[in-house]
Amino acid sequence: GDTQTNLHYPFEKRIFLANTEKIAYCAIAKAFSSNMKRIFLYLSDSSHSAQDLRGDNAPLQQIHYPHQQNFWKNGSVLDHLPKEEQDRVMESYFKFIFVRDPLKKVISAYRDKFYGQSDDIFHAYFRNTIAAAMCRDIERYKQEFSAPSYLMEGEIDCTRQPVFIGLQTFLAWVVLVPIESKSDSNRNDNPHWAPSLPLCRICSPSVKFDFVGHFEEGDGDTKDILDHAKWDFPFPNVNDTQFD
Repeated sequence: GDTQTNLHYPFEKRIFLANTEKIAYCAIAKAFSSNMKRIFLYLSDSSHSAQDLRGDNAPLQQIHYPHQQNFWKNGSVLDHLPKEEQDRVMESYFKFIFVRDPLKKVISAYRDKFYGQSDDIFHAYFRNTIAAAMCRDIERYKQEFSAPSYLMEGEIDCTRQPVFIGLQTFLAWVVLVPIESKSDSNRNDNPHWAPSLPLCRICSPSVKFDFVGHFEEGDGDTKDILDHAKWDFPFPNVNDTQFD
């Protein structure tokens, strides 16, 4: 079956809809997702203007917490629809995703969410809450279990404010340590560093994507989507983070 139990929010809340064009997009973090969501936010509500595509007028909370229904209107997220309508949409709409090299995605998430310079509440939550909980969990795990050598040898300091988790330690924790060994507060399911396959059911026979774009292809693949949809505005290219 589809792996959904450990995801921050389920598949149906990751699917954004452009109902006029009959297009569905599944968001994978760190692969153009914020800017793609800007497009769908703009299309979902006539009160938004093309200026919102630049990010100046689109609050980060709307972009990063789309599962809060009051931010998104007119059935613009799959989860807003009745189950029967969801099935019809997923059967008939043009469906696309953007993916990214898994290791580069994880490293980008680490650099941005833990050590980026953004001072908004979204990034502050990662630095002060998620990182601190992860740091405590790593230290506990190293004391109670036979930890991989990469984890044992990596740098970590939970006494700092904010805490310090070295890149080697983070990668070993995310990739090598079983999810069952982690606390509920910081399981290995955060969409910014979780594997992409379960996030969008990429290998599920129940979902067949018509287009799989690649972050590494940059403007070429995003232009293909804009051309297919006949959207006459540029891709936003707003940088919410310091790191690609």
